[in-house]
Amino acid sequence: MAARKYLCGSKKGITPVIKSLITLLIFPVPVFLSAQFNPENYLGSARSDIRINEVNQKLEYLQENKITSPWLNRVEMRIESQDLNISPEDLRLRINPTNPFEISMNNQYHKIQVGKLYNDMQFNLNLALRTRYGLLVTYLYLKEKIKILEEEAMRLTDEMAVIRGDSEFEPLNVEGIVDMEVKTTDLQIKQTEFKSKLEKSLVSIKLLYEFEGDIQMVLGDLTDVKKMSSLIGEISPEPDTANIYISNAISDLDLRKGKYNVDLGEARRNLGFFQAQYNTDRADPLNDRLGFEIGIRLPITNEDKADLRRSYLDLIEDRFEISRRELWLSEEQQFAFINVMASINKFGIVNSKLSLLFPNDSMEAYSRNADNDPNDLLNIKNNLIKLKDTRLEMLYEVYLNYIEFLDVSGKLPETPLVNYLSPGLNQF
Repeated sequence: MAARKYLCGSKKGITPVIKSLITLLIFPVPVFLSAQFNPENYLGSARSDIRINEVNQKLEYLQENKITSPWLNRVEMRIESQDLNISPEDLRLRINPTNPFEISMNNQYHKIQVGKLYNDMQFNLNLALRTRYGLLVTYLYLKEKIKILEEEAMRLTDEMAVIRGDSEFEPLNVEGIVDMEVKTTDLQIKQTEFKSKLEKSLVSIKLLYEFEGDIQMVLGDLTDVKKMSSLIGEISPEPDTANIYISNAISDLDLRKGKYNVDLGEARRNLGFFQAQYNTDRADPLNDRLGFEIGIRLPITNEDKADLRRSYLDLIEDRFEISRRELWLSEEQQFAFINVMASINKFGIVNSKLSLLFPNDSMEAYSRNADNDPNDLLNIKNNLIKLKDTRLEMLYEVYLNYIEFLDVSGKLPETPLVNYLSPGLNQF
């Protein structure tokens, strides 16, 4: 399933999240243009992923535009005339103050929203890194796959030569020749399909990270199975609140709590009013002309009560979403651990058998005997190619499950950022 995804295209606490994002903002990578492919720069391009740029714009907006409530909810100027005379008899200035609770909740909501965006940036960084890891591994796998198909093509050519050579001494083996032509045709179609996948894989990578030419790497340049197994053993199979998937759910809940409190404050927005008035018809002294009025809202009714209760029900559901997310993640992380260890074991079985039968992936031990029948040698070579192909498929599965385990474990976006595919765990 993971292989098909890549072939087809595809709480941390606030303090560590902010630390991570500060690192990203201090060392931005706005544009990536390289003469040749560099794996660390390629993975580092995740910092300028379109999803992260979107979050950055939201953060910039909130830095300049705080989510706040004004101290005065409404200011009205009222003019009254008893007749059609344009001279007013009564002037009134009415002020409605904002509920201090609403002001406080909006200030808190702004801080929560900023924290949520920092968490979103970290979450999107994880997604961007996971995508880049998968694309790179798939590209290198396809290169190796095409090489094995080329070996198979050479073997079929040799087999065809043997069949045609035998016909010099025996009747022409028409059935054998037709069978070989069909096999060759099937193989050529398969080669074309994998070359097309390789080209599309390169296009996907270059859309994320611009460079010239092809990727001058092979699967053997990546970290080996032994090092992957060692690193996996150092990671706890159980998630904690620092995991990006858990912290993302917690930040979602915090934001919803903040929005509920804002709605609660806005529902009690109208505290009342203070009104100053001036009457032009009254005689002096000035005290007779001036007056004031105070209105206080009695909290007997609340038209937003139903909406608030519906929102609180949603809030209860969101609280349990964290528990559901923790349960899901615990299962996913343990499944990913089982999958990657099973893949490593399968790879070990095939690799051991290959090393036993064909040291250094070579047929030299069988070719030294001149008495061996050519058909026997072709069958041996066929088995060698099959084992090499199976080993490649198992290795590809190991890398994909390794990336999946790092993803659900929350390791990919942890700072300092590390290339988990490099033998030396290079930082970038």
